Amino acid sequence: APGRRRGGGGCAAAGSAGAGSVCGGGHWCWAVSSCGVEPRPFLNLLALLCMGHFLGDFGLQNDRMAQEKCPGCSGAVSWRWWLTGHGAIHGLLVGLITGQPLLGLAEWGLHTLIDLGKCQRRYGMGADQGLHLLCKGIWAALALA
Repeated sequence: APGRRRGGGGCAAAGSAGAGSVCGGGHWCWAVSSCGVEPRPFLNLLALLCMGHFLGDFGLQNDRMAQEKCPGCSGAVSWRWWLTGHGAIHGLLVGLITGQPLLGLAEWGLHTLIDLGKCQRRYGMGADQGLHLLCKGIWAALALA
């Protein structure tokens, strides 16, 4: 039954606090435990943060914002406002999902800096998305700490 250990050496009881637990074999369990079918809180939060990220980067960012958030783009509104606004959307999503506004502020700043680096062609789209998702893992771990 969920919440109870089976045999010896399974993961800690499902629903226990924290991002994961040390299994009987000494390795770290992040996924479904051997004692139940409930996913760990870390994976649930990480999934929501990643979904929020893709919503912010691809659903809520229109073509104009994607182009004009980069330095050197001329528009009625300065690129700084577009980039700041885009980062703020991501900060709001992280703050709402984690329930921690300070993590939202951290996301706002880091998302803005990561996108600025992409705009300056310091790295491509793959590295950009990888850095954003790495941040989501950090926020999930901090939110559950």
